[in-house]
Amino acid sequence: MKNIDKFYEEAEALNRPAPLLRGFFNMNLDKELKGKVAIDLGAGVGNDAKFLIDRGFKVTCIDKEEKSRRIIENKINNTDNLKFIVKDFEDIKLHKADLIYSCFSLHFCNPTKFNKLMSEIIRNIIPGGYFVR
Repeated sequence: MKNIDKFYEEAEALNRPAPLLRGFFNMNLDKELKGKVAIDLGAGVGNDAKFLIDRGFKVTCIDKEEKSRRIIENKINNTDNLKFIVKDFEDIKLHKADLIYSCFSLHFCNPTKFNKLMSEIIRNIIPGGYFVR
């Protein structure tokens, strides 16, 4: 079993959003967001994306693994609010979002592309929005 398969298996078994995302919502910071548009960098098995969609967000998931897309599309009922891009997030042009979220994925970024990625994130957070990592 590849490490990524083991990660997916364990993350799917948890079937809940990461404590980082739950903490953001526990602070009620989401009440300040206007358009409820989110980007999930390194979406994994989609536990966090599902959590966001269930709260009315339109979510763009970005993950380099095709397996991630298949898992997430099977997990989420409201696919009208889901867009998925199979690509390294460090090489993508982002769109404007109220919330850009990355849990346990930025450390996979190629160090030579990190500054470019951070500039892309900063440029695309809507004023009053958040980058949660």
